[in-house]
Amino acid sequence: MPDFSNLRKPFYWKAADLSGKEINNTQMRNVINADPTISATRTCQSVHTRPKSGDIQVTIQFDDDLTTPAQTDALTTLLTGAGYTYQAVGTGRVFQAYTTTSVNTYTTSWIDVEFDVQNLENVDIYSHTTGTAEVTFLAAGDYEVYAKVSSDNLSSSRNESTAALFVDEGGGSGFVQVGGSVSYAYHRTSVNGKDSATVLKTISGVQSGHKLVVRVKSKNASNALKLVGDACLIRITKL
Repeated sequence: MPDFSNLRKPFYWKAADLSGKEINNTQMRNVINADPTISATRTCQSVHTRPKSGDIQVTIQFDDDLTTPAQTDALTTLLTGAGYTYQAVGTGRVFQAYTTTSVNTYTTSWIDVEFDVQNLENVDIYSHTTGTAEVTFLAAGDYEVYAKVSSDNLSSSRNESTAALFVDEGGGSGFVQVGGSVSYAYHRTSVNGKDSATVLKTISGVQSGHKLVVRVKSKNASNALKLVGDACLIRITKL
């Protein structure tokens, strides 16, 4: 049985031997929800399929985590019996981390967003030291990066924050801003100052050893902004 101990939704499965077969997402969802062990406390909300490198990747979304061995074993039995193999999120394609602190105050200079909690990391694909900003890619390929940077205004004057992705490809050039990755947020006053800049960007042609950081800065030097704890997150998926 696969190890579900560190899993969170969604669940990823794949099937390499379904060429020429039609996958009925609704029927699969109904089959899962008909299982008495799973449906006792959980509901399968959706099933999505897409081709992936010659395989078919199946994503199964539940309303909450499957928390008991009986539930995860039941799901495993259903899908392995249909010819699927498990692709765990925690040991698969995804890296995810967030910051719990709100001590980083910044103005018009770029600062790195540091992530002190990580809950998904494949050590064969990613390397990250808790409490730091840099994520190192260990496998070549294309990656989808989602980042959310939430800031709060410390003054009574209006301000604007800018977030962006930066990649260091080595060779001495240092970190270079990724084109198309800039996002903005508007912060009215210290009373109504919280807002988030979000980035969703596919980075192609990544090589092993390339490094990624999320950076943020403010528009006005005199009106300092600060990061909001539990509201800054990065999620990287190898495509």
